[in-house]
Amino acid sequence: MNIIINTIISLFFITLIHEFSHLIAAKMCKVGVEIYSIGFGKKLFGFKFHNTEYRISLIPFGGYCKLEGETKFSKSLTAFTNKRYSLKVFVALAGCMTNIITGLVALYFIKPLFLFGYLSIVLGLTNLIPFPALDGSYPFLFLLEKVFGKEKGLKVISKITKYGFRFLMI
Repeated sequence: MNIIINTIISLFFITLIHEFSHLIAAKMCKVGVEIYSIGFGKKLFGFKFHNTEYRISLIPFGGYCKLEGETKFSKSLTAFTNKRYSLKVFVALAGCMTNIITGLVALYFIKPLFLFGYLSIVLGLTNLIPFPALDGSYPFLFLLEKVFGKEKGLKVISKITKYGFRFLMI
């Protein structure tokens, strides 16, 4: 029973750190963050601070940062899609890299956090897989803007990620 509780607590904090890394990276790059959520689905608790809604949601497996104009054409200076490619990659991969780094630190330097460290590394690495809707897909997907042009490319990216999310939620 103890391993189950430790796993659940570890996954909560891994998600919190992962999404917080996206949030911080986005704010550093002057990208608008509409929602920072731990969990999916119906909002259980939340508050708004500096144009970002922070929330805890019903389904506790995962979380997300909804970025302004994440896959939509926009003229806003703070839209994710209007940032340089390198900044988009930085924001998209920030969570994975933070999970891997904190996981390595926990695994090798803080022995009581071995499970946390192991899970953090595994989740950081699996989220790097270039599957639509996972963080690892964004560096490849945003290259589609170069192929199709910004407006059409973003429509293609939006469809790909939409179907990727649907598949992941099965």
